[in-house]
Amino acid sequence: MTPHQSRKGMTLVELMVVVAIICVLAGIMGFFVSGRRESNAQIDFSNELSTLLQLQRARATSMNVATYIRLTRGTSDNIETVEPRIGVVGVCSGSQEDQVEIRYEQDDEDIQAIDLTVNNNLRRTLDSKVSNKYVYNNTALTKVMLLIDSEVPNPINLNSNAASICFQPNGQAFFFNGVNYVDMKNVEFRICARSAGPGSYSISMSRTGNIQTFQTVSDPLCPQT
Repeated sequence: MTPHQSRKGMTLVELMVVVAIICVLAGIMGFFVSGRRESNAQIDFSNELSTLLQLQRARATSMNVATYIRLTRGTSDNIETVEPRIGVVGVCSGSQEDQVEIRYEQDDEDIQAIDLTVNNNLRRTLDSKVSNKYVYNNTALTKVMLLIDSEVPNPINLNSNAASICFQPNGQAFFFNGVNYVDMKNVEFRICARSAGPGSYSISMSRTGNIQTFQTVSDPLCPQT
C-alpha cells in the first residue's frame, strides 16, 4: 500500500466519523426542537383556554345571558375541541338548542364555528381556521383531560361525547354531561405535552365561577419521558 493509498483510506474513515457525528447531533437537535414545539403548544393551549373561560364568564354577566364552553372528545378519553357558545336565555341548559355558535367571519362558503382543537385532522385556534399550533405532522402536540372534583377517569365518558360548562349572568358555573346536569364542586382541565415531559398546566373552576391556573412539575397523568 502506497502512502497515497493509506491517506485516502484515512480520509474515508474520517468522513464516515464526521457523518456519524452529524447524524447524532441532528437527532439530538430534532429531539429538542420537537420537545420545545410540544412545550410551547402546552403553554399556549393553557393560556388560550384560561382566557376563553374568563371571557365567557364576563360575557354572561355583561350580556345577561347564559354562555357556554362546549367540550367534545374523539376516540380517546381526552378533550379534542373546546368551543365557546352564547345562550339564548339567561338560565343554563344542557340542550344544544339553547346554544348559538360563534363563527369565523364569513369570507367563504366554508363557515365554521370558532373553537380550540387538539385533533389530528382539525387545525383550528380561536383566531385561525387552519393552524399547526397544536397539531404537527398529523399528531396532536398536547393532551387535555377533564376532571370533575379531581376524579379520574374522565366523567365525560359516562353518557355522551359532548359536555358543556355554562356560566349564568350571576357568575355561577354549571356542568352538563350531554343534557344531564352534573353536581360538582369544581371542574379541572389538566393539560400535558404529548411526550415532552411529565409537567402539567391545570385550570380549575369552582361552581361559583372562580377560575384558577397552576403548574405542576410532575403529574402522574402526563407522559413520563
